[in-house]
Amino acid sequence: MVGPFRVLFLPSVVDAKFTAPVVLFAVKISSWPKEWDVELVGQDFYDQSFGHANFHRVRSRSRGQIPVLLLLRRMKVVLLTALISVGLGQRQKFDVVYLRHGSNSPVGVFLRWLWQIPVVAEVHGLAASEVEIKGWLRGASTGGRRVLSWAFRSFEKWAFSKAHTIISPTGALRDFLVHTYGLSSEKIVVVPNGVDSRLFQPEARSPVTEPYKGEFDYICFEGNLSPYQGLDTLFDAFAVVKRRFPRGRLLLVGDGVEAGRLKERAEELGLVKDICFVGSVLQDQIPALVNLSKVCVTSYQGERHELTGASPLKLFEYMACAKPVVSTDIKGVRELLEESHAGVLVPEGDSSAMAEGITRLLADERLQAELGHNGREYVLRHHDWSDISRRLADIVSSAGGRTHAARVDSGTPPSTPGSHGERTR
Repeated sequence: MVGPFRVLFLPSVVDAKFTAPVVLFAVKISSWPKEWDVELVGQDFYDQSFGHANFHRVRSRSRGQIPVLLLLRRMKVVLLTALISVGLGQRQKFDVVYLRHGSNSPVGVFLRWLWQIPVVAEVHGLAASEVEIKGWLRGASTGGRRVLSWAFRSFEKWAFSKAHTIISPTGALRDFLVHTYGLSSEKIVVVPNGVDSRLFQPEARSPVTEPYKGEFDYICFEGNLSPYQGLDTLFDAFAVVKRRFPRGRLLLVGDGVEAGRLKERAEELGLVKDICFVGSVLQDQIPALVNLSKVCVTSYQGERHELTGASPLKLFEYMACAKPVVSTDIKGVRELLEESHAGVLVPEGDSSAMAEGITRLLADERLQAELGHNGREYVLRHHDWSDISRRLADIVSSAGGRTHAARVDSGTPPSTPGSHGERTR
């Protein structure tokens, strides 16, 4: 191709305390072709280098957790994202919009209509399900919830139909989109989630672990503290583990709508000093906290993934750090751990089985090392971002190739690197 290939990225709208989608975009684009012109429109909640992309900040902060306020805040961020995107389009022509499906879907559809260019949508879940799971409709009547869920699903189906290509992390989600939303299987490409193995590695260290140093047997959970994480099961399991391993401590890395209730739950169990609520930390600090632990855990509730399967990022991050995993037996995770031999599966909601899995690993350092080694080797072969990002770049290049060729033929002058937007450090 002649001239730079230009991509506009739109991460999903997220809570101020949970910025993983923006971070994932940073990881992806850092391995994409350097000759590409990449613009990333994201929220001003995270400060790190975004590779060779220009990062345009949407400044909108809110600490409220009231469902209505969360929805209003998302509407505000969507509007600001659209305005910034349109402004960028006045300075240069883009070849494709890459959308991480979520609250920014309306922006992607709007830009497709405005600029007449293809949209590549990366889909990790269904909007109606996420709204229910995160409790945004709390307080609404049963009828109201049904109407709003129908509205979300209808819009989602329409938005997907407008995308040139849809990227799904699991085959189950692809099949769901085909059979339920009536989408063509030819426009859906399965690309699994992955991990930056250079950042998440066994040797990673950080001063963030200083408050947690000591002779403790740490068990780590990292991620959004949301209802679907099944953390009550983990808390009950940890209470059992603590009786057998008095030095046991539980690290919760992350924040979310369940944080307050979970702190009350820790008090009820008499484990306030043993459950460490680390809160949200920078992405490059997470590996050190994972490495501080002997065992890492996921305790998903299967309902969220029953139809679409799971490709959980946290699991790949644990495995990349060579940590053994105990996880609930749900679709997607089951196949991953059976193939990688990197952890122990336990029935969903069974705190006794989870406690047994954790104590088994804490008691056997050789088994810890074996499963940890298996996990890192597996993600290096199948889920490393350096490989996955190249696959994504090929998909985007294919989707926007015709637009790019037409723009080059029309003689649209290339932009001067650094002349548009804010280039981060």
